[in-house]
Amino acid sequence: MIRLLLSGVDPARILCVTFTKAAAANMANRVFETLRTWTLLDDAALDRAMRASGATVIDGKLRRRARQLFALALETPGGLKVRTIHAFCTQLLHLFPFEANVAARFEVLDEATEGQMLDKLSLGVMLKAASEPDSALGRALGTAVLAAADVTFQEMVRETIRKRDMLVPWVEAAGGLPEAIAQLSGALGVRPDETMQQIEAAFFAQRPHRQLRMGGGRRGVCPRLEDRQGSRRAVCCVAQAQRCRPARSLSRHLLHRGARQDP
Repeated sequence: MIRLLLSGVDPARILCVTFTKAAAANMANRVFETLRTWTLLDDAALDRAMRASGATVIDGKLRRRARQLFALALETPGGLKVRTIHAFCTQLLHLFPFEANVAARFEVLDEATEGQMLDKLSLGVMLKAASEPDSALGRALGTAVLAAADVTFQEMVRETIRKRDMLVPWVEAAGGLPEAIAQLSGALGVRPDETMQQIEAAFFAQRPHRQLRMGGGRRGVCPRLEDRQGSRRAVCCVAQAQRCRPARSLSRHLLHRGARQDP
């Protein structure tokens, strides 16, 4: 940037782009500090500083230009343009909102503000679900709270929101939430209305002779998944062998793993 300023380029026509806010601030501070120092140097010291910045032919005119750069940078409308990539793209969208099909005068949320908004919206949805326990939303909340036993419910909700770009198209392509649940149940080898108790009963009815082995005194070793019922066995293994840990969340993991291993 300093070399361009020395060559006579208008500061308002220079744009420096970097990755982080810290790097952008550091770059701007270094440029201003260098230009401020140049106003205090004698000719010999100034010549050495300009040569270090890339100047080759130095005369009285260039020295006057160098000593004026600090004031010129301060007087530039909007200051020197040292931006992050995100800030530069945001500025472009603000300049051309209709062409970019975005709302005019939009604001970019930082992480703290985004977290506060998500917490507020999530709380509103949960309060509505809790006040209507027999509704579809209320039943979904009851199931989600049980499934999030070993992780906080808030983390599960945020993870779902982060994955919305995958979940929403999948639900829409399936034709609705019930149809999406039916697809997932078919992939896991269970019925959408099947309960944990029914899965356990079916497992022990089919394999009454099979005993669970304990590995290391803490973790249950599930039988090898041999057919389409493998995912159901995995659920029962966790439910029976790992009473010391919340089983439902682990069951979801094993169901997914069992579905991948099924032929």
